[in-house]
Amino acid sequence: GDVTGISAGGYHSMFLSTVGGSYACGANVYGQLGDDTTVNKDVPTYITGDVTGIAAGSDFSMFLSTGSVAYACGLNNSNQLGDGTTVNKWVPTHITGDVTGVSAGGDHSMFLSTVGDSYACGANVYGQLGDDTTSSKSVPTSITGDVTGISAGGYHSMFLSTGSGAYACGYNAQGQLGDGTTANKDVPTHITGNVSGISAGYLHSMFFSSGKNYYACGLNDYGQLGDGTTVNKDVPTYISGQGA
Repeated sequence: GDVTGISAGGYHSMFLSTVGGSYACGANVYGQLGDDTTVNKDVPTYITGDVTGIAAGSDFSMFLSTGSVAYACGLNNSNQLGDGTTVNKWVPTHITGDVTGVSAGGDHSMFLSTVGDSYACGANVYGQLGDDTTSSKSVPTSITGDVTGISAGGYHSMFLSTGSGAYACGYNAQGQLGDGTTANKDVPTHITGNVSGISAGYLHSMFFSSGKNYYACGLNDYGQLGDGTTVNKDVPTYISGQGA
């Protein structure tokens, strides 16, 4: 009980308590739980306090402190932690300040600044960072402004603009960007408007419209899009809600 936030990673889970303490359990081989060990935990274990946000990536974790500071721990082979190194960290390590949101992907990280700018670091082979390159970045790198939401997927990224437009970049082989193609994009590309929420999965994406409808696109081999088929979709496809 007394939990106000949760986040599920590749093989670990994170919990945020009502008093600002973070807990974690699961795989810990890279220090992704943040308890200064590499011992797996099978119950939620206290990690740190004064936390307002959490994000679990594939093999790493991100924390947002009450002072708008981002911390990270775990696997760092692709610079996903953003501390300028490729050294794994077993405890939450200071990354950057003036942050109001964090999102952890497969091997990249996204940050939302207090003034609505987005930053990213880590692997970039598919253009998932959105900086118009395919070069990895070892520290948070400015991507775009006028952003109110971010979500990092397996190998792609999603952005929600102040004008309620959804943008995406990165790996697109399964149509997960939703732009009607399967071509990768290395800059945030406009997908659709009238959006109030976004969520990037491993190889699929979800959109919540301002009209309270859910849409999804991308890989659908297990029916993860929820449209009653197992056919991939390369544009946001109506799933459920008030009506298409």
